[in-house]
Amino acid sequence: MLSTRVAILATVGLTLIACTDRTNSNPLAPDAQPRQDQSLAARASDPNEFRQAIEGHATLVPTATSNLEQKYEVEAKQILGQPAKGQFEYKGASAGGFRVHGSVYCFMVQGNLARVAARIEQSDNRAYPVGSYLIWAFADQDQVPQHHPDISTEPQHADQSLATFHCAIGVSTGLFYPVQGNLEVHPEFNEH
Repeated sequence: MLSTRVAILATVGLTLIACTDRTNSNPLAPDAQPRQDQSLAARASDPNEFRQAIEGHATLVPTATSNLEQKYEVEAKQILGQPAKGQFEYKGASAGGFRVHGSVYCFMVQGNLARVAARIEQSDNRAYPVGSYLIWAFADQDQVPQHHPDISTEPQHADQSLATFHCAIGVSTGLFYPVQGNLEVHPEFNEH
C-alpha cells in the first residue's frame, strides 16, 4: 500500500516537472520566489563555490509507529552538482536491536531542513538489506528563537529512484519528532 502511494506520488511529481515550460521554476508553486538556498546556487559562477553539509547525532525515543529506541549519526558534505560524500550509522538501541551502516547517497539542505538518502552497506538485520536505501528528513532548530529541540523523521525504506527523488524534490517520510542530540545543517560552508 505504501509503495503504491509512493509510486503514484513519484509519477505525479515527475510529470509536473516534465510538463513545465518555464526554466528554473517550481512546478509545485510556479509563482513562488526562489528560496535563499536556490538563489545562492544560481549566483555561484563556479559549482565548487556552493557547498552544503550535514552532521550530527540523534536519539529517537519510542513513538506511535515504533516501540524501539533508535539512534543515528550522519556526516556528509557535497559540492553542488557532485555526489555527496559521507557516512551514516543507524541503530536500534533496545533489546533485539540492530546496526546498519552505509554511505550518504544524496542530501539537500533548504534553510534549516535537510532531506537525506543513504545506501546500506552493512546490516545485521534482514529488515534492512545491504544495497537498499533509507530516506529521512531533519530540521536543525538551533537558529529558532527559544531554541527548540532538533526534530527528525524516522528513516524509511526506499529504492534508488525514490531516494534520488527525495533529495531533489522531497517525499513525506512521516511525522517529525523531537530528538535528543544535535543535528546541524550548513547550507553553504567554506573550506579553508
